[in-house]
Amino acid sequence: KATVGDKEASCLVTVVAPLQSIEPEYQTIDMMKKQTVTIGYKLNPTDTTDDKTVKFSSSDSDIAEVNETTGEVTAKKAGTAIITLTGYNDITAEVTVNVKEIPIDTIILSALNKTIEEGEFAELTATIGPDNHTDDDTTISWTSSDNSIAKVTVDSSDSSKATVEAVKGGKATITATT
Repeated sequence: KATVGDKEASCLVTVVAPLQSIEPEYQTIDMMKKQTVTIGYKLNPTDTTDDKTVKFSSSDSDIAEVNETTGEVTAKKAGTAIITLTGYNDITAEVTVNVKEIPIDTIILSALNKTIEEGEFAELTATIGPDNHTDDDTTISWTSSDNSIAKVTVDSSDSSKATVEAVKGGKATITATT
């Protein structure tokens, strides 16, 4: 504003702060399958006068799926995906997401040896490990090495449980597989 005596003139000044960059909190994120993480970031300058909306996209949604508006990443399977953050005027940044899996590596049976009489039944339970595995399929298959000696029937609601029926005298090996 300029004044001279009782005369005055003013000029409206608008200061613009264009978006220069998007700065992700982390350049690389290591995740386990099934884990979710929200990507954090800052706009530079923080007081940008441009639109502050940031969109997210994944180079491979089969590995790491990202919510386009929230930046929440869900790890889907082992591998590497690039999450791209896109702001005003196509300003971009990238975050590398490395997804790892923990496979099932053990199966433990409730008994290693069992003696049952002809016509009797025995229950067996299989426990898979490690406890923190990320495998989607935890179905356990049961087999008998000789169905004429011992038949195995899987629990219809829980494949980790099976019933062994002694059909006749002899030896048979019951195997649980996942």
